[in-house]
Amino acid sequence: MSFRPPAPVSEPAEAAALANAGLVLLWPFLPTLFERLGYLAQQQFQDAARAARAVHLLQFLATGEEPPPASRLLLNQLLCGVEPGGSLAGEPALTDAEKATGEDLLRAVLSRWEVLKNTSIAGLRETFLQRAGKLTWFPDRVTLTVETKTLDILLDQRPWSIALIKLPWMTRPLYVNWR
Repeated sequence: MSFRPPAPVSEPAEAAALANAGLVLLWPFLPTLFERLGYLAQQQFQDAARAARAVHLLQFLATGEEPPPASRLLLNQLLCGVEPGGSLAGEPALTDAEKATGEDLLRAVLSRWEVLKNTSIAGLRETFLQRAGKLTWFPDRVTLTVETKTLDILLDQRPWSIALIKLPWMTRPLYVNWR
């Protein structure tokens, strides 16, 4: 039985379409990634500049491209505890070391998700990370509904849950409806 978020207590305040909804698959790996890159201190981003770097790095993980347009960063901001619509500290260009560490994370995801262990990073991006979705804000939480595709049957074989995401630096929990 999969977890479903509680029914809304009120009408949603707003909703937004996404093209990178599959980023939620990476959530258990993000604390280690951000720690290795020196972005965190005591499980919080050290400053707005490091949080902005993390937002941009997530988009690189999803697409392999940079710099991303600001309109594509909504879920990234949510996952990094940056208030949506708020300004990001500059437009940071990622270093080669940041990109390499990020791609190491993607390899770790593939190695932990046994059924995908022979999949390329590009395959992971195209099949799961670059996925349409819709974010909906409620007073006490945010929900993400992810577009379903045929290969989503492989989601049943991943060894971590994505139903509820609440990282230490996030202000509200994210409930995920995928499959």
